[in-house]
Amino acid sequence: MVPFLKMSQSPYDAAGLLASFRREVSFRTYGLVVQALFAHTLKKLGGVVREINNPGHPDIRMTLGGLRYNIEVETASRKTLPRQLEQGDLDVLLVNSEDERGYYCVLDSGPPISWLCVDVASLGKRVHGELRIPLLRSYSDRGLSIDCTFEFSELVVGKGRLLSRLTYERLRHQALG
Repeated sequence: MVPFLKMSQSPYDAAGLLASFRREVSFRTYGLVVQALFAHTLKKLGGVVREINNPGHPDIRMTLGGLRYNIEVETASRKTLPRQLEQGDLDVLLVNSEDERGYYCVLDSGPPISWLCVDVASLGKRVHGELRIPLLRSYSDRGLSIDCTFEFSELVVGKGRLLSRLTYERLRHQALG
């Protein structure tokens, strides 16, 4: 787990950089780049990214610690909430295998930014209703969410003003390599 996240400036700095990037590109491009950057974040945490799908479900398939993960990635702002998982998302996230997990990972654009990584199985019946940030935060895997927030923030800050030059395809290729 990443210590002293609350003292880190990078989630605030990343929020500003992402807000600027979001104004420069379409919402679709923004979402795809965030998805690919999240795959890079998972790699930094020791995961092996097997697939990044666009279009398709799940958005990311990866392995970590002997487990397989199916992950749906979304970006959210106070204007785009509440969220609701679509049936196609649910079909791949509600898994019945002991070595497989389904995660719904939402980037709260803040500031500061924060990732909310939720094991869909923990939501129970709530998965079919409105998913507001406070609900997602309360059900999130706190350790994974903090680690993803820190690593993603560092990655975004490291890219800095070059974000507008990043392409989904290039980031996707690099994450799979």
